[in-house]
Amino acid sequence: IEQGHCAGEMSIFDSIPPSATVSAKENSKVLLIPSDIARAMISASHELSLNFLLILSQRIRNNNKIVCEEQYHIRRMEEYAKVDAMTGLHNRRWLEEMYTREMARSNKGNIMLTAFMLDIDHFKNVNDTYGHPIGDVVIKGIAGAISGEIRKEIDIVARYGGEEFVVGLVDTTPEGMIETAERIRHAVMKLEFDVHQQDPLRVTVSIGAFL
Repeated sequence: IEQGHCAGEMSIFDSIPPSATVSAKENSKVLLIPSDIARAMISASHELSLNFLLILSQRIRNNNKIVCEEQYHIRRMEEYAKVDAMTGLHNRRWLEEMYTREMARSNKGNIMLTAFMLDIDHFKNVNDTYGHPIGDVVIKGIAGAISGEIRKEIDIVARYGGEEFVVGLVDTTPEGMIETAERIRHAVMKLEFDVHQQDPLRVTVSIGAFL
């Protein structure tokens, strides 16, 4: 604890053992005040009461700050654990949780949920021919193409793993899902990736629907 702070001050009122301990770094003289005497002193002196309240307020504010910071870092770690670092899309872990939740909501509210999986064709050849850095560029480019063709506010998109992506469309008929899948397929076909050769690299995708 820092200068001017108290250890275990709450135990004066609730008779619960103090939640803080103090270890002296050198020989020290410490004033020990029994709780009944401390309560009597607080009752007798307004100035002492205000000082005590100030100490308690500072301690509570400090504890709240620590709790808020810890909760913030916990939330950030949870977010990072569910986001694919390369593409910025959600990952398989997030997808499994969200899809289960959306399926339950769909069954309860009679809301149609359609989905399809997208796979980059011959992606191993891309890595083998041009190297993994170009493969990463291709994956990020396709992630961007998918994101550009869905409703970001309500639809589900995630990188399932490797060169696979999953798209879930909320309140969308099978016909609407096929239209969206076709738009994404054509958007991918328009992509061009510079591989430092005369012709840019183009890729295609295969899409399988869950009907």
